[in-house]
Amino acid sequence: MPKPRRRLLTATVAALGLVLTCGASGTPARPLAGKAVTTITGDCGWLAISSLSGGDRRALTQPLARGEQRCDYRPTWSPDGSRVAFARWTPNQLSLMVVNADGSSLRQVVGLGSRPKPDHASIDDIRWSPDGARLAYWTGGSFGTAQIYVTGIDGAGQRLIAQPPKEDAGYLSLFGWTTDGRRVIYSYTVGEPLSLHYTGPSYLRTASADGADSAKVVTEDAIVDASWSANGSLLYVRHCISRPCQLALRNPATGRSRPLTHFKSLDCRIGPCYDAEWDELPFMRRPQSKNIVYTHGRSIYEFSPAANRTRTVRTLRCPRRRCRVYEDSIYLAGITTNGRFALIEFVDYGGDSELTRDYRLDLRTRALTRIHLATDDPAEIYLP
Repeated sequence: MPKPRRRLLTATVAALGLVLTCGASGTPARPLAGKAVTTITGDCGWLAISSLSGGDRRALTQPLARGEQRCDYRPTWSPDGSRVAFARWTPNQLSLMVVNADGSSLRQVVGLGSRPKPDHASIDDIRWSPDGARLAYWTGGSFGTAQIYVTGIDGAGQRLIAQPPKEDAGYLSLFGWTTDGRRVIYSYTVGEPLSLHYTGPSYLRTASADGADSAKVVTEDAIVDASWSANGSLLYVRHCISRPCQLALRNPATGRSRPLTHFKSLDCRIGPCYDAEWDELPFMRRPQSKNIVYTHGRSIYEFSPAANRTRTVRTLRCPRRRCRVYEDSIYLAGITTNGRFALIEFVDYGGDSELTRDYRLDLRTRALTRIHLATDDPAEIYLP
């Protein structure tokens, strides 16, 4: 079955500054402008907008009335930060919704009829087109029934662009859009329907926004994320099931991919074996450059395509007496538009309880500042 992705559904979209604690020098760090949108009252509730730290919160959708059954979830900022798309569940309807950032003009984009609660049949992976005119989204329920659609934000021109083949069993993953906004990037991964596990391979594909055609780009083992660049190169994460995740870059001229990382599996003879459920390799392109920032374990790395070189920006210390490999993950919540700062969340799964800490990382000086983030989901954070 698809690899579980960690999401903080109790987050909110922020509209003011990020409140920071003092840096290592004792000098207060300059607040970062930005806003965050999150779901209030757990994974089933209403949406609110706040600062990145969760302060100055205001309602984006109507708070739940006493006894009301409604789930507003999966909020996602438009590219210009003026609107939020989200999924809404009620006992009578599952809907894709859009609302202005000030709470006005709430409207249903698509209604999918009566469905069980989001745990069983859901809208997920809502992706805005680069021009903010269309939405791609994943919807599905039981194994092998997922579909990917594209629609205008007014609900016009909805098209089914991907679904599992009838003769096979597997699952779909939606990754986003090509930079020109003409095609959607997704993968179809072969799986075993009875035991609900991955068997492979993964087929990374693109489909035209009107659903007229689709094209296979690359076939790999367990593709879990992908992003297209303006020069046509494709960055993607592979091997996340039976081996550690690896980052690969596909050259558009040759059609060949080369690995950018070479993380090792654990030796089962000397300790606990590799556990794919804990492996993560989040990545983002660094604005104002062609560099790629990614994380693995307790480390943050930066790859320069021009120099063909990787540097370790920072490795975080183990927050406990002892940390085991693959019990730590760093999530990239965002990178400021000037390319200077990365917002990260560090999670250690060891011990009796999960330990979470948020930081602002200066990618130039490597300085680390402890902060508080309302969410670690990049879709829920807008950095102007």
